[in-house]
Amino acid sequence: MSEGVLWAAERPAGPRVEVQMRATRICYLSGNPRFDFVVLLTLRNGKEPVLFLTNGLQDIKQFQSINSDQIVQCIDNDTGEQLQILCQGPKPSYLRLEPNRGGYVSFTTCDSPKPYELAFDTSSLLPDHHYRLHFNQTDSITHWPSASEESLDALSPGPAWSAVDIPTPSPTTITWTLVGDNDVTFTTLTSPSAPPKITATLSAPPTFSLSNNPPFTFTLTFSTDPQAAITVLAERPRVARNDSDVEILDAETGARIGPEPIEDNLDGSWQREEFLSIDGTYTETRTLDAERLTEFGGEGMRVGREYVLRHLGEMWEWWSGDRVDVVMEYAGERGGMGLGRTEGISFESGGEMRFRVLE
Repeated sequence: MSEGVLWAAERPAGPRVEVQMRATRICYLSGNPRFDFVVLLTLRNGKEPVLFLTNGLQDIKQFQSINSDQIVQCIDNDTGEQLQILCQGPKPSYLRLEPNRGGYVSFTTCDSPKPYELAFDTSSLLPDHHYRLHFNQTDSITHWPSASEESLDALSPGPAWSAVDIPTPSPTTITWTLVGDNDVTFTTLTSPSAPPKITATLSAPPTFSLSNNPPFTFTLTFSTDPQAAITVLAERPRVARNDSDVEILDAETGARIGPEPIEDNLDGSWQREEFLSIDGTYTETRTLDAERLTEFGGEGMRVGREYVLRHLGEMWEWWSGDRVDVVMEYAGERGGMGLGRTEGISFESGGEMRFRVLE
């Protein structure tokens, strides 16, 4: 059994908060892209909502917030040294947890955090180091019953706060226990590598048969500059289903003919085919079906008329120099933190091709 982890039979019968931690794999000390660390929380065995102190009041001994190096510790993997990575804000903040419903506390290096995000200070961290975040199990996090919410919201920062200014915390003991591994690890780098430039080139036949005989097959070739082996989150299966990266226009009027978008509702884990490996160049071959142009009320194309197939240009929001096999080891869930953030790769249209419609 890992140190600090309680199995179900050992967990206290009273109210408890179950804790899980997630963090971005890489922390860029430049602050961009941002690093995120999230503490996921679930209140168990509680009968009423509870308000937990997440930030502030550090100068008053009897108050303990989640945003504390006593609770969340950052440790150098090589030396065992604990580093200061949390800093208290001037105004107290609180997290309301409903029984058996999830909540979270989010820490970030972003220089313009959202109101609910707390600062993650990297000034004591060194580049090219491995660190781990450890959550100390505790029963000392200050909390109040939900009836105190209005009084807590009325508090404003003051230079000489004392305990008498603040609603009396609840005397009920609530234990914070860990679910699964109690440490998460991350690596520091000074700044991200600049993404390579991508150039797209479109090629298509001069005629389009409405009977799909032969099928209308076009190609897109993507090239990197400088040439490099990279993996990008291009989601090509979704793009191909929607033909969302191309459009067809009437060559004479400029009116858009289609194709119309298809709504995708994707969840679960990232799939290997959603990542594109480019080693210098990558060529994609696709077939455009005439029926796709008449879906959702589209007017379709007419025999004898000339049309334009245009590539729209794209934005790939995530990329890495890792091989796709390595990427799949850490990609994890959609909307999760496995991939982290990178500077996106935006590139212009691969051009357009004219074609004439045949029966």
